Amino acid sequence: MTRILNEIKMMCICGNGEKVTIYDSVNVTNDPQLLEKVMKKIINMFICSKCGKNEQVHTFLYHDMNKKLAVYCYPTVRAMNYDSLSRDKGRKEAEQLLSSMGTDIRVVVGQDDLIRLIRDYNN
Repeated sequence: MTRILNEIKMMCICGNGEKVTIYDSVNVTNDPQLLEKVMKKIINMFICSKCGKNEQVHTFLYHDMNKKLAVYCYPTVRAMNYDSLSRDKGRKEAEQLLSSMGTDIRVVVGQDDLIRLIRDYNN
């Protein structure tokens, strides 16, 4: 199931503010139109219309039930504290449920790695 947490206003270093819709999970089986957003790298992305700065602002779970693939996509900024990723309690609970259904669970840092993994998985 796709789950949207909320919509927040982010401020850029240039002073411009933009609204960002924050997804906690993206299920491309139930919501196939979201696959295009994933492939365009705009899920949980702050994109400043004034200066062009872009940054992933929140972790999300990509889930393709047909391919039995689930991928946690962490922002590159959070990767600096990679130790904390392995202690994420919510992630551990979700992993147990998904693995009991035969789902392959992966972790990537940054949406470029997610897109590479999706393309590799499709081939």
